[in-house]
Amino acid sequence: MAKKALVMDDSPIIRKMVTFGLQKTKSYEVVQAGNGQEGLDLTKQHEFDLIFSDINMPQMNGVEFLTEFRKGNKTTPVFMLTSEQESTFKPKCLELGANGFFKKPFKPNTIEAALKQLLDENA
Repeated sequence: MAKKALVMDDSPIIRKMVTFGLQKTKSYEVVQAGNGQEGLDLTKQHEFDLIFSDINMPQMNGVEFLTEFRKGNKTTPVFMLTSEQESTFKPKCLELGANGFFKKPFKPNTIEAALKQLLDENA
């Protein structure tokens, strides 16, 4: 059975790139959201095995999403996406329980490599 991943970003292109990287592993069904509120609503309807969240999004940003999501879920891996050179959000996100960061732009195989590392660590 395929695992389920949530990909949140206000950029359809970034969502597509992350989705492509996840689908290359052949083990993830991907659900997409355009902002943190939409993503948070989806986490109440579905159980996800993995989440990718942009930091800068309309309606609810990634930090706000992570804060709300971690109130009820401490274990699902959450990776943050950012285009900022030096993210001032990184320490806050790590404190809130983010599992890692991806600097945009990135190649889809970056996602695949990070997932392999995560799976190896949890094996």
